[in-house]
This record gives sequence, structure tokens and C-alpha cells, in this order.
Amino acid sequence: MVTALAVLLLSEIDLRLLVQPSGRSYGVILGQELPPLDLIPYSAAPSKTDRDGWHAGLVVDGKRISIGDLWGFQREDAVLGYAPKENMTSLNGWWQSNNIGARERRDTTARKPPGKQRLLVFGDSYAQGSRVKQEESWPHLLERGSDGLEVVNLGADGYSMAQSYLRYRQLEREIEHDLVLLVFVPIKDLWRDINTIRSLAKDWDYYVVLPRFVIEQDQLVLAASPYEKASRVFEENGVVASDELKSHLSKYDRFYFEEEFREPRLLGRSVLYKIGLRAWLLYRKRALYRRLDPDGEAMRVTRRIFWEMNDEVGDQGGRFAVVFMPSRRDLDSLRASARYAANWKRMVDSTCGDRMSCIDLSAAFLDAPPDRLDRGHDGSHYGPNANGLTAESIRRQLSDLGLLAAGRSGSTARMVGD
Repeated sequence: MVTALAVLLLSEIDLRLLVQPSGRSYGVILGQELPPLDLIPYSAAPSKTDRDGWHAGLVVDGKRISIGDLWGFQREDAVLGYAPKENMTSLNGWWQSNNIGARERRDTTARKPPGKQRLLVFGDSYAQGSRVKQEESWPHLLERGSDGLEVVNLGADGYSMAQSYLRYRQLEREIEHDLVLLVFVPIKDLWRDINTIRSLAKDWDYYVVLPRFVIEQDQLVLAASPYEKASRVFEENGVVASDELKSHLSKYDRFYFEEEFREPRLLGRSVLYKIGLRAWLLYRKRALYRRLDPDGEAMRVTRRIFWEMNDEVGDQGGRFAVVFMPSRRDLDSLRASARYAANWKRMVDSTCGDRMSCIDLSAAFLDAPPDRLDRGHDGSHYGPNANGLTAESIRRQLSDLGLLAAGRSGSTARMVGD
């Protein structure tokens, strides 16, 4: 016992010597921030600059690639937290937004073009076709290969299904449409629908409080951000986190663990304790965002979002479908784990069935040769070939579902005043 205590004491002393000062936490050891952390680091307040900075080391076709080329541009939004910025073009023209913030080179008119069927695409970075040139993105390729179809790309990097649904609500009565697709990448998206501050779940330098939905008395209820502007988060929590923010996170953010942001009286100053606590919290968080649980809170909320969006699109006279798109991690798990494959099937079946239309891309992606599942230009997401495969697979399944009908004049969403 004495020997063990001596070893622990010496380890504690050695570790203390390795701790470097940090403006965001107790300190940093081997690049890791040790608790307690600042809940809202004031130094992380969003800057006013656009995304014209160069992406480190990325050169394509002899040209340096900017951050805006890969991610596009964003603005604050009181409901969504943030939204794609309208009428912007990145330095190399890889990303261009139009009058409604869609990733398009042409404006989106209130009325759809004569003789065209209009399809609106919502979702996250995979929906947007992020990390590839605009003309390499699958929404663009879907339109190019489909006669009589206009595709409006409204995907946004980092969006949850809740934000996507709210984005549709903002536009549903303003933009005439026939079809709506919501792209869902389970391993990337599920955790976002039980999270409100992204930095609590991932190592992202993003502290804006985002909206999410909860289910209360069998109803889908919006838990809006308590801040009308993103900057208010930093103004009201820059030194000490407010009780209002902590209360909101305790109620709505499953990645908020109070012990990560306070120092207990006993063992609180021990570096060994802090390292152990950080490892335990990291394990708990990874379990939340890596697990595919068809019966968990995240899937229950996400499923209800799908159902309500399906009903709302129908009320507007349109047709709706969810696209289940596997990420590379999903594909690896589908190949390696029978349990994961069973959970995937149960997730799709419990969402769709006779209730709504769904497009499952897992079979097409699993059957595809490796060169068709290439990576985006920065090594993340899917590349040009995979975007082409996505467009082909969605076009085929839309046709199989009877949703792709060029020039169809019926089932067109109504607009305000109609």
C-alpha cells in the first residue's frame, strides 16, 4: 500500500511538471485540455471574417484551395443558429450560393420553371456535396442527368435533421416545389439531434447554441436557443457561464456533463484525477455519437422529425422522401457487424414502411467498387466518383418510387396567396 501511494505521488508530481497553461481549461497535457474547462471560451467567439483563408496544404489542379471553396459561407440566423449566406462565391468558384442561400449558380425563383419538376434537397454536408466542386456535387449531377428536373441544393455543413426541418419551414410557402429530399447520414447526424453546442460533443471550435427538438407528451416540441444572436452566447457567458445556459444544457444537451466544467473539492486539483475524468467523459461521449441505436432518444427524435416533415410537405401538396446515406464508418460497420446491419435495417423499416417514402443507399454503396467511393478533395466526405454514384442511385430509386416524373403538373406545393 505504501509503495503504491508513493508511486501515485511521484506520478502526480511528474505529471504536474508536464502541464502547460491554457486560457480555456485547468491546463494542457500532451495536447489535451484538462478539466475544469471554460464552458464558453471568450476567445472562441466567431470572427467577422469570411472564409477566404487558404486551406492548409491543399492544392488541386495547381490552385490553392480556400476554406470557402470547401465549406462555403455562413451567416447568423435567429432560428437555425446559422444558415448559408446568400449570393456568395468562393475564391476559386467551387462554392456559390444564390438568392436564397442554395448552392446554385442561378437564382431560385418563387415559381418553378415551366415544364419542370422542382426537387429541394435538405440535410448536412453530405447532402450539400461538400468538399467537391459545385459541378461535381451529386445534386448538380442528379439534375444534369434527369430531363425536366430542377434540383435546388439547400444542404448545409454541420446541420442536424432539426435544423434541416426548420430550414424547410422557412421556405415551404415561398418556393414552389414538387419533391423534397432530406439526406440522413446516421453516424454523422444522429448525435446532433440530442446536442445543442457542437463543441460539447466533438473537438469543434463552435459554441453557438443551436435548436433541437424533444418529444414531450408524444409531441415534437422545439427547444429553441435562449439567444437571439450567436454573439449573445459569448457576451453573457464570457467569464462565468450563466445559470440560464447551464439550465438549458442540462435539459436539452446530452453531451453536457457538469463535472467537466467544475472542480470538485476532493481530488479536484489532482492531475491524475483530471486525466481519468477526461478519459471517462470522452468514452461516454463517443458511446453517444458512435452508436446506432434504433430505439434510442436520438433516433426517436429524428424519426419524428422525418414523419412531421413528411406530413408538412404533403400538406403543401408535395412528395417527400428520406435518403439514408451511409458514411465510410457506416459501411465498415455494415460489412463487419451483423448486429450493425440488423440495426440499420430496423432503423429504416421502423421509419418508413407504409408511412413514408425512403431511399436506402447502403446496398448500392456496399456493392460499389472501391474507386467509386473516393474521398473529397480534402480527404474527408465523398469525392467526385462517389457523388456520381449517389446521383445515379437516387435517380433510380426516385424513379422506382414513382416520384421522378418530368414535367408533372400535379402534386405541386402551394405558395402563399394560392
